[in-house]
Amino acid sequence: MHECYLRLARASATPRDRGHLMSTAVRIMRQFLIDHARERLALKRGGGASALQVDDLQLVVDSQFEALIEIDAALSQLAVVEPRQAMVFEHRYFGGLNDDETATALSVSARTVHRDWDASRQWLAAHLNQTGVG
Repeated sequence: MHECYLRLARASATPRDRGHLMSTAVRIMRQFLIDHARERLALKRGGGASALQVDDLQLVVDSQFEALIEIDAALSQLAVVEPRQAMVFEHRYFGGLNDDETATALSVSARTVHRDWDASRQWLAAHLNQTGVG
C-alpha cells in the first residue's frame, strides 16, 4: 500500500476535488494490483527465482492472479464501448468503493452507478465466459 501512496503523491495532476482524488487513487490501485499480479506470474514462470514446491494454495493464488489480469483486459475492452460502465466497475472492484462513493467520484447519481455496476458485471461475465475465464 505504501507503493500506492507514493504513486498517488507522484501523480502529475493536482486533484480538482474529492471525486477526482478518489478516481486517481482507484486507477493507481488497479495499476498496482495488475503490476503485482504480472510480477507474481512472471516469477512463477521462471523470472530468475529458484524452483519451489508448488502446493494447492499457490495454485489458487496463481489462478487468482491470472483471473485478475483477464478481468483487467476485459475491462479495457468494455471501456471502448461503455466507458462509464468500465469506470464504475473499476471504482467498485479495484477501489472497493460503494455506490455513493463511486457516484461522488464520477459525478453521477448512485442510481446510475448501481445500473452501470449491474450492466458492467453482466458484460464482463459474458465476455469472460466466452474467453474461458469465467
